[in-house]
Amino acid sequence: MPPFVLVTLLVAILANGSQAAESGPLLPLAKLDRLAIEKSLGKGAIGEAISAPNVDDPARYLALAAGHRTYRVITGPDGNRDETHRSFPMKHDGGNVTWHYELGSGEIGFLDAKADGSFVMSGIQDFGEGVWTQYSPPEPVLIKGLAAGDESKVTMAVKVYDLNKPEVLKHEGSLDVIYRYLGAYRLTVPAGTYDAILLKSTFNGKIGPATVDDTQYRFFVAHLGMAATVERREVSAFLLYHRHLDVAKVLTARPN
Repeated sequence: MPPFVLVTLLVAILANGSQAAESGPLLPLAKLDRLAIEKSLGKGAIGEAISAPNVDDPARYLALAAGHRTYRVITGPDGNRDETHRSFPMKHDGGNVTWHYELGSGEIGFLDAKADGSFVMSGIQDFGEGVWTQYSPPEPVLIKGLAAGDESKVTMAVKVYDLNKPEVLKHEGSLDVIYRYLGAYRLTVPAGTYDAILLKSTFNGKIGPATVDDTQYRFFVAHLGMAATVERREVSAFLLYHRHLDVAKVLTARPN
């Protein structure tokens, strides 16, 4: 190969690599967050901090059109099983799009694509419980322009309807949500090892007679989607009812 061709090729490769590389601050994961994640995913699943990019294009981290995904549920009452997640868009008059995100566990989340490129969840249909929960304002999922370390707070009004009788309001209340972009980390799941951004959401409030305390961690990988999630939820009512939920899911294969 002539020298000038080799030099040209090397320059092109280096240029492409520099364009693909993510840049941003290194934010070490807080000890309590790391312990909570490792308790569910195991030690070694989450590595050290890497450069955390701004979320300038939320769609590429959700990758909703990439195909079906299979997750292994590794904790919780139905642990050690696989479930398939599917998503499909529903267009509204005016051009807005709501993505129906189907979980193998019998739930559908409604993800609204906002005009600025952000994604929020306006509600969830839970076929197991027979309810349709709606949030106002919607829950933030991936917000355009997020920088590592950013935090936002919102209070959501929550209404829970009977799924078979949508006009019947069963419960209502509110949740205080704290939404944080913790940083980016090397993540290892059965599907592979990836550079992932980590979002943490905490929910505290009361819906009907129940007090809710919920923490969710979600790992997103560019062009792949959600690679892992960890959720811990405490629900209690009247000192007579208490439910603890501890569920973790990891991606087992790339979308297809």
